[in-house]
Amino acid sequence: MSSLVLSRRLLGIVDFTFILETKTGLLIRMPVEALVYKIGGADAYPMVTTRKYVLEGGKEVEIEVPYIPGSSLKGRMRSLLELSKGLPLYTTDKKIWMYVRNLSAMGVEEFVKDAESRNTISELFGWASAQYKAIIDEIDRECKDRSSPPAFCQDKEKLINKLNEVFQNAIAPGRLVFSDLFPSAEYVKKAEPRSLMDFLEYKAENRIDRITSAADPRTILRVKPHVEFEGSIKLLLYDIDCKKIGEYIETIVAGLELVSNTYLGASGTRGYGKVEFKNINVVPKAVRATERGVTLVEEKDCRRSFSKLEELKNEMKTVADCLTKLLCTKQ
Repeated sequence: MSSLVLSRRLLGIVDFTFILETKTGLLIRMPVEALVYKIGGADAYPMVTTRKYVLEGGKEVEIEVPYIPGSSLKGRMRSLLELSKGLPLYTTDKKIWMYVRNLSAMGVEEFVKDAESRNTISELFGWASAQYKAIIDEIDRECKDRSSPPAFCQDKEKLINKLNEVFQNAIAPGRLVFSDLFPSAEYVKKAEPRSLMDFLEYKAENRIDRITSAADPRTILRVKPHVEFEGSIKLLLYDIDCKKIGEYIETIVAGLELVSNTYLGASGTRGYGKVEFKNINVVPKAVRATERGVTLVEEKDCRRSFSKLEELKNEMKTVADCLTKLLCTKQ
């Protein structure tokens, strides 16, 4: 173990900025404990924060606005991609089943296989971290404590050698960084909202008892259609990723496409949460390390702009080839 020396170098960061437009009402619920006020007594409220904007004429205002947590978009993309790829789903608590590279959920042999295979979902969206020593200890535990030890225990050293190779050549932190999404500066300037309610709409709903026809009405406050949010997804690329760039971009685009063809947020099967991604910019920045320090340099040769997601989808290979040449030939 003492001879295992690890190194990882960050080559660049690719920023995918975009506009998300709501096509139908959108609801990402505010937690119950955060309901310090009630607007008109609705039964559900969207996530809300305070932001500063500059209006026409240069006037700066601070207003309450709805927002979309980056975790909501990340989680929705990840879950749809897991299902579309038919990945095995694990649980550690018997409550939630999902695909995740997790030592306690998978067991040591599956964990090592998953890392060795360079599973794109784990690499992009992240995985449950596991210390090298914890994995070694788990190998020892599985081989020692069971009456019928797994087959790999017959050649434990082979699995440890494979684990060493995985740590040297296949493991790095999650590559994607999602921002929270806020109403775009352009939208706010155009709409000139005076209060939070200018972004929202009421949606009346009703549950009907199948026997007595008794009604149980409720009122939902949600983001109205055609509000435009701006956000970004950053893709971190490491020195071990040069052969994976095309697959990474393809997966990001597929995730956005799956979201736009289904829904985001709550109550999607009842018409909520239809969104469109547009005005997408791909902005790569190379990491340049010198004796003086580290700088990020925007590489304009590979910068691209697309008005629609479909345009990016059609140019994925061109974008990937440019990024690979830019970041990986200068190592």
